[in-house]
Amino acid sequence: MLEPPFPSLSGVEALMWTITATNILVVGLLAQAATIVALILVATLERKPIFAPINAISHIFFEHAAIGAENFSPKFTLNGVLLNLGAAIGWAAVAEGAFHLLRIAPRDPMLSLLVSIGVTILAYITDFHIVPKRFTPGFEQVITHRSLILVYVVLALSFFAGTMLRS
Repeated sequence: MLEPPFPSLSGVEALMWTITATNILVVGLLAQAATIVALILVATLERKPIFAPINAISHIFFEHAAIGAENFSPKFTLNGVLLNLGAAIGWAAVAEGAFHLLRIAPRDPMLSLLVSIGVTILAYITDFHIVPKRFTPGFEQVITHRSLILVYVVLALSFFAGTMLRS
């Protein structure tokens, strides 16, 4: 009889994977919602169309056409929201990995804040200094640099809030 390639997970291991996945989803969804709201608010403050920065995220799929899209559009807006969600969940996974790697207890406020800031700085460096321009967030082409920094501050705070909910 052949052995399965991966042994089945014990009850404790399965529970740990479930908790980890739940933490990633909670933090990612919170970060996604917070950054979308922040983008809408900064667009409003800058007197720009509220969907413009969200649409700009979809430049990854649609290139320059997305940067100029100012109104709600299923093509640009929904793809922008989904791409932002994917990025938020990805960075939430990095944060969760840092918690496991550093063996940080759930809800430790100081270490949670430091990890949240660190992951956000890593996201910023990745977004603007590592990936090709095609894979940058896109909204930096629509909002001011000051507003861009504000969006990343909101991202860090949303990671912190989400990590304080960790199991």
